[in-house]
Amino acid sequence: MKIRVKLFLMLLLPLVGMFGFSAYLLWEKWHVVDEMQVLGVKSGFSVTASVLTHELQKERGMSAGYIGSRGEKFARELDGQRAVSDRKAADLKAYLEAHPEIAMDAEFSAPLGKALADIGRLAAVRKSISALGMSGAEAIGYYTGVIDGLLHVVEDIAGDSPDSEVGRTEQAYAGFLQAKERVGRERALLNGAFAAGKFAPGAYEKFLTVVAEHDTFLHVFLQNASPAQIEFYKQKMKDKAVEEVASLRAIAVQKATSGNFGVEPKHWFDTITHKIELFKQVENRLADDIGVEIARHKSAAWTEFGMVTAVTLISLGAALVFALVMLRGISRQIGTLHATIGQIERDSDLSLRVQISSSDEIGDIARALNTMLDKFHSSLSQVSDSTLRVATAAEELSAVTDPSRALVLIVNTCGFISQAKDESLQALAELAAAGGDPDKTRWTKLDDVIEMWKADGDAL
Repeated sequence: MKIRVKLFLMLLLPLVGMFGFSAYLLWEKWHVVDEMQVLGVKSGFSVTASVLTHELQKERGMSAGYIGSRGEKFARELDGQRAVSDRKAADLKAYLEAHPEIAMDAEFSAPLGKALADIGRLAAVRKSISALGMSGAEAIGYYTGVIDGLLHVVEDIAGDSPDSEVGRTEQAYAGFLQAKERVGRERALLNGAFAAGKFAPGAYEKFLTVVAEHDTFLHVFLQNASPAQIEFYKQKMKDKAVEEVASLRAIAVQKATSGNFGVEPKHWFDTITHKIELFKQVENRLADDIGVEIARHKSAAWTEFGMVTAVTLISLGAALVFALVMLRGISRQIGTLHATIGQIERDSDLSLRVQISSSDEIGDIARALNTMLDKFHSSLSQVSDSTLRVATAAEELSAVTDPSRALVLIVNTCGFISQAKDESLQALAELAAAGGDPDKTRWTKLDDVIEMWKADGDAL
């Protein structure tokens, strides 16, 4: 495996790890964005369902008054209210068709399916009410069942919020809807009682239960609502209609056993309906606050997702560019070193040098190689010079005929040979120190011959 491939694999592993970690961060931020989107859809359902329950609460109260008066009161108002309820039911159906994931959610499918099935029976129930074929308790029970089913889904959505801040506001919203529903039940129960002039069997006990439940759910709202939301509620409850409702309720309690309340059903209905409309304003405020919080969290999630995406892309891009630059630089230096050594081997040219000016370990190797080549080249040059001088002396000796002159040349030649031998041995020693171990036997024999020639020259 080539060094380039090894280096690439070595750099690839940390890059893959960095990419995996970045992908995890991106998935985490995208999950938050997706949660906020889903929460927005669920919150939209809660608002749409609460609008329908508000209209069904009105229809329930009017139906109770209609049945209690044996059809003498609320007939015209009931027809108009039924048309409004139908429009809000159509709005809920359209919302569920646009967001089928709500109905498919396992946590909400059962109660929502039951509520929708009960709404499907609305036409038949209305027909029975119009014909006075249903008691007030049965009519109230039907509408209460539909409303409870829808509010149960709203409560489940509030408890399923992934964000604690939004979840707290949704808990306040769900608690307030339940408190408002108890006011609606109170309207229906007392409307029937005032219209009939007495409480039907069990109706008074239901009335007391509804009042107690109202206080309980109102406490849930106050525990989870923000100070601003609580202050908004208190300001709305300063309306005179709230005091009037309390007065009329007190009459119902005082004359629970005797009846003959002396309260006009229409006055009761209009007064408590005004109070419920005040509750509706608080409900709308809570719904708006939830929408604002979801939008804010969603915007923050998108911002974080965008920042993480940008940082991830920049980091990965910079790391990849840096890795490629380093890989290319190291590969180029090693390639230059390898090519120069190969050319020296092929051409036997010790004058070549590695052209690397880096200050890293590869540069140190190149400089050490160049230094070693300088020593090789210098040592071989010395050997070549010494050999040339001996050859020159031998040529001169062969051309001399005078014995005396020849003897002098022989002695001088022996000196040249001895000097050449010393220089060559020194050069070979340098070569050996640089990486070789030359055989010196042939130089020892040559030394013996030279000494013999010197002795003969002295004798002459």
